[in-house]
Amino acid sequence: MIAALISIALLCIGIPVAQATELIEPNVAAELTQGLPSSSITDTGETIQREVSGDTQSRRSNRRMLAARASIQSQNISFTDTTGNVVRLNDYAGSPRVIIGGSYSCPHTQSAVAEAAALTNVAGFEHAQFFVMNFQAASVAEFVSQYAPSASARVHVEAGESNWTLWKLIDGVAPTTTSINLPAVFYIDGNGTIVDYTNGSTSLRDGMARNFGLEEPNSKGLTTDVSLGISGVTVFTTETVDQQAVYASALNTVKKWRQDALNDTAIKLPYNGSYKTVREYLKAAGISEATYLNPQWSQTLERIALQRAIEIYDYAGLVHTRPNDDSCFTATYNGAHANGEIIAAGFSDIADTIDRGWAGGEKADYIKEINGQPHGQTGHYVNLITPENQYYGFAGASENAYGTSWAGESSQSLSGTTTPLNLKGTYEFSIRVSEARLDQGVNLVLPDRMAPNRTAQAKAKLAYMNGRYELRGDWKSSNTAVATVDANGNVAARSAGTTTISVTQHNRTYSKQLTVATTTVSFAGNGSTSGATNAITGAQDDVVTLPTSGFARTGYTFTSWNTKADGTGTTYQAGARYTLPAQNVTLYAQWKINTYTVTFNANGGSAVASQTVTHGNKASAPANPTRTGYTFQGWYTAASGGTKFDFNTAITANRTLYAQWKINTYTVTFNSNGGSAVASQTVTHGNKASAPANPTRTGYTFQGWYTAASGGTKFDFNTAITANRTLYAQWKINTYTVTFNANGGKFLPNKADTISKSVDYGKSVTAPAANTMSRPIGHQFSGWYTAKTGGSKAELSKGVTGNMTLYAHWDTIMFSDVRLPGADGKGGTSHAEHVQWMAASYLADGYDNGDGTYRYEGLTRVYRQDMAAFLRRLAVKDKIGDAATWTPSATDWNRFKDVTRNTPHAEDILWLAHAGISEGWKASDGSATFRPMDTVKRQDMAAFLKRMADKAGKSSGVAPKSFSDVTDETPHAAEIGWLGGAGISIGYANADGTRRFGGMTPVYRQDMAAFMHHLDTRLTQ
Repeated sequence: MIAALISIALLCIGIPVAQATELIEPNVAAELTQGLPSSSITDTGETIQREVSGDTQSRRSNRRMLAARASIQSQNISFTDTTGNVVRLNDYAGSPRVIIGGSYSCPHTQSAVAEAAALTNVAGFEHAQFFVMNFQAASVAEFVSQYAPSASARVHVEAGESNWTLWKLIDGVAPTTTSINLPAVFYIDGNGTIVDYTNGSTSLRDGMARNFGLEEPNSKGLTTDVSLGISGVTVFTTETVDQQAVYASALNTVKKWRQDALNDTAIKLPYNGSYKTVREYLKAAGISEATYLNPQWSQTLERIALQRAIEIYDYAGLVHTRPNDDSCFTATYNGAHANGEIIAAGFSDIADTIDRGWAGGEKADYIKEINGQPHGQTGHYVNLITPENQYYGFAGASENAYGTSWAGESSQSLSGTTTPLNLKGTYEFSIRVSEARLDQGVNLVLPDRMAPNRTAQAKAKLAYMNGRYELRGDWKSSNTAVATVDANGNVAARSAGTTTISVTQHNRTYSKQLTVATTTVSFAGNGSTSGATNAITGAQDDVVTLPTSGFARTGYTFTSWNTKADGTGTTYQAGARYTLPAQNVTLYAQWKINTYTVTFNANGGSAVASQTVTHGNKASAPANPTRTGYTFQGWYTAASGGTKFDFNTAITANRTLYAQWKINTYTVTFNSNGGSAVASQTVTHGNKASAPANPTRTGYTFQGWYTAASGGTKFDFNTAITANRTLYAQWKINTYTVTFNANGGKFLPNKADTISKSVDYGKSVTAPAANTMSRPIGHQFSGWYTAKTGGSKAELSKGVTGNMTLYAHWDTIMFSDVRLPGADGKGGTSHAEHVQWMAASYLADGYDNGDGTYRYEGLTRVYRQDMAAFLRRLAVKDKIGDAATWTPSATDWNRFKDVTRNTPHAEDILWLAHAGISEGWKASDGSATFRPMDTVKRQDMAAFLKRMADKAGKSSGVAPKSFSDVTDETPHAAEIGWLGGAGISIGYANADGTRRFGGMTPVYRQDMAAFMHHLDTRLTQ
């Protein structure tokens, strides 16, 4: 922090300079042309070089020579503008163009690019186009970060391949030059011809004026028209300014701080011996708040501020004394000067300067000051809020090496106009410096020695401000035969000799002796087998860059230059800076025999170490590498093809030898493990075996191919084959289902129609025993058969070979107490054929004798509950009504008081009632009984049978038959007559030849069989 006190007690803050360079926003876009130069550019900060030594002095070639040598072809160079569009050099044919080649690490390149960016905003240069070849930037982001660019649509950038492109340009204008200072600048006219070329520190403004006659209006002299006074010496500097961005921002920021002071009662100003708030002050001074909050711009003050911004920054810090030692207030415009000045440096813009450097940084200190507390500077803040200061002018000036300086001038009255200058661009400014500053020294910038036909720009730079200012005067050469100098300091070397170049100003003369002479450095190949290196010609004490050798020597590598052929003299490395001596000199190439690397590319195999072999010697055959799945075939000159290498061959260059391999093949064997045969497969290493068609094996199901005959893991055919292997089929024995169909019976205890058993292939199956089934009525088990009817009897001892169904066959029971009549119709028990028909028709089962036989008991009386069972079975057999499917409801179960779920044949009894065949006996209370254990009377039987026929629709067309004991009063007389007429019953014979029915006689089981058989015959007609 640097402070200075001026006469009106306003303090100035000095801020450390934050340097920044403005440039366009770059992008990468480079189009390569054919061919690549034999060497590349190496950046050394400010110099680039290639094959042989050349002049490193900043040089400018003759325009006619350049025009004869080079014309830039637009299709070969592409750039990217700041809007992202790719453009070509010749897109701007007809416009003056400038190419700047260099790197951002070079300060002179930075200055040239900054000047190009500034010139795009300067009047007079509207049609100029600038192109930057920045070969150091590897990416857009890197380029932007180095240059901190500002937008400029007329500065275009190429990055990445600029090294190559730049040398192509240099080849066209200076083919013998192999070392240049950066930046390299090419001036191209509207026809595409390079009309000028410079390298090293340069002024684009001078080059544009020299080659294209372009100058900005009013760029010379006193840009501000501010009086510099009469003391001191006039010197010149060039500054980039942008006042267009200052005017509104400055006034708005001052207004903001005045509003803050007006609102903050802690801010007080001295008035007639006391402190008053700003509002109180305005009222007492008769100044309106509107006036206070509306400070005005003064162009006069702006001009003074701009001049002061140029003058204020020197190594002594920020001061209010001008370089000619006058007070800052001696800077006047049309006789007017400021009443107060505030200055600062290093801030980015005027608003930032006011906010942080002047007002914002001092308000707190001012409050301490008026409260009698220790405090820092306050003058800047007071200047901005003092009500009487109604007119301001602010300006900033930026110089690339020092940062931005800011000046603010204030006044209580207006002089001149309130219109801002709005200057923007780069301008030349004049200032006056004191004799003391001039006495700090003037450096005449000019080479000590030049070669004939070289040119240079001589300038007298003041030591003050590190050469920022230039002293101009009358230039002279003491010997124009040796060198001439024009009014602008342009020196042209003519012939060998010595002359003095001088400039005179203000009765002071500054001079420098210039020697014009040439020295030649020759280069000897010293055993080379080909090539050449061009000599370097220059002046004594010229510093050149020694080239890389253009010579070649078979089997050797160039290492350095030496003043003696045997290397015992002074050694110089290629690229070294070399000062030309007074006498011609020869430098000898020094060589080192080459060693080469023989690289063994195992080509997928195990690593093999490379060998280092001296030129002409032989490589040793290494141990054979290995590679899984391959057999080594030898070392070859190519990865495939080529020729087998002979290790007796002399090595004369780096080379790579390649292992070549033959891929292995393997046999995959398929062991069917008891199944059908499967062919083996031959598979190349790393490939896959193909899954073969599945083998077969009787009684087994194929489970897949496994790594072992049993156990192991299932083989994945996506597995690469890397060795011989055997795969084994694994099997699962088949399991078959043997279904046993009861075929009319039921399996106990669940009354299932079928049961099944799972049996492995070839194993026998045990059939269900007869006692595990309920028999069909009237039948007994005879065996298991292969068909429901017919078929063959199952041989269960044989192994099962497939799914199968076996059917129970049932034979009709032959009752033990029933004898069928003989062939003569005699000898049988009563109704024997009808009784056996009952069994065969699934109607009667008989009684178990306990020995596997059954008796019928034909003379046993039929109970009503048994009769119900017989009748319903017949109804099911003959498909009468719903006999086969009907089941009793809850209401049905309540029909008879003496029929429960435990009553034998209960459902059959209820079906008889449901079918209207038997209603039982009705009681006076409305209930009914069936009397299941009562025997059936013949007359009741007649009713049951007739009703069955009615139910089946088979009772019509019968003529009743009379019986002697049946009258109209006989119960069920009609049904008895129908029974006789239908041939179902013939009754009993009387002695007189008539027949009686015997209605009250109990029905015996053998008679019941006859009745049922006769009825069935009628029902099935």
